[in-house]
Amino acid sequence: MKVNGKIIGPDKKGSSIKIQLEETQYNKVGQLSVNLKPFFDFDSDFKGSVAFDFFTIAIMVYGIDNLLQRYTYSIDGWTREIDFTFPVSNKEQWDQVKEEFEKVLCFLTGDEWKIDFEQNTYDGEYYWDNDKRRKRPSFSQNNTTFDAVSLFSGGLDSLIGIVDYFEEHPDRKLLLVSHYDSNSGGPNADQQRVTKKLDLQYSNNYEWIQTGISLHLNGIKREPSYRSRSLMFVALGVYFASLYPEGITLRIPENGSISLNYPLTPSRRSSLSTRTTHPYLINSLQKILHAIGVQVILTNPYDEHTKGQMLVNSKNLAFINNAFRDAVSCGKRGRKAHWDPPTEGVYHCGTCMPCIYRRAALNAVGLDIERYGIDLFQPGKGIEYIQNLPDIAALIDYMRTPLSKEQIEANLLVNGSLPFEKLSLYADVVLNTKEEIKAWVRNKADGETKRIFGL
Repeated sequence: MKVNGKIIGPDKKGSSIKIQLEETQYNKVGQLSVNLKPFFDFDSDFKGSVAFDFFTIAIMVYGIDNLLQRYTYSIDGWTREIDFTFPVSNKEQWDQVKEEFEKVLCFLTGDEWKIDFEQNTYDGEYYWDNDKRRKRPSFSQNNTTFDAVSLFSGGLDSLIGIVDYFEEHPDRKLLLVSHYDSNSGGPNADQQRVTKKLDLQYSNNYEWIQTGISLHLNGIKREPSYRSRSLMFVALGVYFASLYPEGITLRIPENGSISLNYPLTPSRRSSLSTRTTHPYLINSLQKILHAIGVQVILTNPYDEHTKGQMLVNSKNLAFINNAFRDAVSCGKRGRKAHWDPPTEGVYHCGTCMPCIYRRAALNAVGLDIERYGIDLFQPGKGIEYIQNLPDIAALIDYMRTPLSKEQIEANLLVNGSLPFEKLSLYADVVLNTKEEIKAWVRNKADGETKRIFGL
């Protein structure tokens, strides 16, 4: 389906542009809001850069992904056919990578994208500065030098990655970059809690930039899968990293289990498997950035590690021990209908795969002590209840199915192209993840639960 986009200028001081998105089949309209104040505070002439083009492209992808419900617009219950033309300030560079970028979008969201680029004709302000505002940033591009930029989600992996960097480079400064969606307030609260903990020990090691991005639909239901969120997050980090010398690193801390997202069952292979930080995606984005002249290095320092290994090898586990409860890993935190009460102060569902990886990882360092919306090992509802939970049913099937390293390597290649020289290492991540989960079940479950997991 064809989607059209239109940039609408700021309507008052202290506000930013809005982007109106409209699909032509059912005339569904949404308005994408983005807070550009952090961009203005770094560089008041940001809108012409190719890195800012990348950011605006990414937020439009995110808005379209939210706008088009798969149930309504898919051709097979999942895959949507999307046609969109992106307005950019540097059309020549983007035309060079059109085919590669289409492949990235198709891989990331599981849809069929047909894209084009046109010269952006909007010549108004992108952010209308409120020159009387009292609070201005204590740092800027001109008076603070950062040695690297890190994405900061408020999750456990980003916390570990940031702390490891501080411990390894105590004399260097890190710029943390975050976003949140006003339609889902959890990540904003997570980031606020975690930075308070970071300030207790590392206040001189970092500065933090946070921006809000959201699509407003006036009560119309949005698509909940959010497959494109990571692209927007990476693009946000790339923009700020691009303001510094060529070759600066954008760190994307994510454990290899989540990055590879090995399919638990055959039905979860290919486009149905989430690919937010998959190595193929990161490598493809790196090639695109270099082709358009953005010399930022994308790196995930943990793509060969399980979450448990990240914790075990943490450079300051004592600090993590004090802060991990404030960092949230759950992928379904807002769906509390079936949680065991009380739910106040509980941030994790306990049954999605990010929760399972988290619990297994925390178990490896003796920290699996949190409350969860559903505790698999104390459900009070019997084994049948556990087996009927969608993610857990798939997990049980996966844990009971013997897999050789060769089979895992073949399945990894089906789920996304990987560098051959790292294929064995990635297969080891899958095997080690499985062993972490087994150790967790053996340590926490009763005999009947162990039996249904095949232990």
